[in-house]
Amino acid sequence: FERAAIGTWITEDGAIRLDLRPDGRYDKAKSTTPSSHRGRYEVDRSKLYFEDDSGHVALGLLGRGTLEIGEKRFRKAA
Repeated sequence: FERAAIGTWITEDGAIRLDLRPDGRYDKAKSTTPSSHRGRYEVDRSKLYFEDDSGHVALGLLGRGTLEIGEKRFRKAA
């Protein structure tokens, strides 16, 4: 699951880009705000735990080609 998570993910509407790096760091950018959030993530099977640099936490669920975080659904960029 860890290898499957690494890469760039984009919301279905294209408004948010999430880059998951191999070093356990991530960068989230909105179409209007580059690098709006940065932090670290950990992979535990199909669950991704995110903590941004300000301390906010979120849970993501990795499925077949999708990553869901809250109400947002991401697809891996080609």
